[in-house]
Amino acid sequence: MAKFLIVLFLSAIAVVQALECWNCENASSQSECIVKGYLETCLSEDDTCATFVREENGLTRIAKTCKQQKACHNHLSENQRRCKPQSGLSFCTCCCNEDSCNTAEMCATGQAAAQSDCPVVSNTFPHGQVQCSGDSTKAGSVCEFECTEQGYGIYPAENNRIECQASGTWDKPKPCCAMPCPPHVLFDTIAIAHAQTNETFDKIAEVGRLGLRNTVVSPTNGTMYAKVDFSAVVHETGRISFMDTLEQTWGPPPPYINTADGLVNIGHALKWTAENMMGAENGERPRVRDVVLLGTDSESDDDVTEGVKIWMDRGALIYVLVFPNENGDFPRYEKMLEIAQDPAHVVFYDGDSVEAAEKIFNEVFEHMCDNICDHVLHDHE
Repeated sequence: MAKFLIVLFLSAIAVVQALECWNCENASSQSECIVKGYLETCLSEDDTCATFVREENGLTRIAKTCKQQKACHNHLSENQRRCKPQSGLSFCTCCCNEDSCNTAEMCATGQAAAQSDCPVVSNTFPHGQVQCSGDSTKAGSVCEFECTEQGYGIYPAENNRIECQASGTWDKPKPCCAMPCPPHVLFDTIAIAHAQTNETFDKIAEVGRLGLRNTVVSPTNGTMYAKVDFSAVVHETGRISFMDTLEQTWGPPPPYINTADGLVNIGHALKWTAENMMGAENGERPRVRDVVLLGTDSESDDDVTEGVKIWMDRGALIYVLVFPNENGDFPRYEKMLEIAQDPAHVVFYDGDSVEAAEKIFNEVFEHMCDNICDHVLHDHE
């Protein structure tokens, strides 16, 4: 009997199939993507099909692939700010989770069934309460939301009352209870630093401290940080994990460490930190977006492509804070852009730490606080 049960269990596992998504890279049109692409069987952890459409200087580039849901939805949350087709500069993301669903021009969402009832509003409203009138799924029904825990408020404030429409949809999205953002900015930052002098290390730390002075450091409703220094290799003796305090992370830097060969391997540092400093076992929060802050006064001696891809696949934002070297020369902009992947994420230090901190962290806050409900640490619709 036991053997029979084992056979049934293994058979049940066998019928679970991996998601299949269309794959193409750097296609100039939807038709080229279909002609030159192929149907890809996703890895077990990739549960979403993604489509990315970039328009810049009159050129269109389309990519389709398998993604983890968190990474795809991190990019998707940027659509309101960055998805502006035919504007000259646009980056749009679509996510779906059925086989071959990304073969359409953007995302195939399927044809919604006609309905007159609105979706049921859950009685569970973290940090608050909800009250609905009558049959809450019928047209004309109203649901009102209130936050009951200190420090929390309805976001967006105007969504504290929603009404069911005859079309079967609510007139506004369900809100959430959230703390003000900033200072309660939810993101996990990994600072990766290289410098030829202790003075530059001091400046990197100073920019970090200034940028974070108006944020709350907390594993539940704020920001968490980790730091590591590198040259040819990562210096594990200077490693500070998410488990450590803000004062430790941005305190006085350790003595400058360099290797005998004097190389600067940014690609290695990006890959090493993603593989060795992230994850729940290191204090990273799985539902919080990652921010990489690279401080450097040198170009990379190794290829950064793989390291950048690992972070981008996680849905991370990468910022590069660029300093002059001992000779007063800055690394080339195009080399820094290869790492940051966004012109707004490359900041050249001109001697003003306050200005550098504002350029980086105001941009981070714009990403993170645009829709607070996407970043609160609880289940929500």
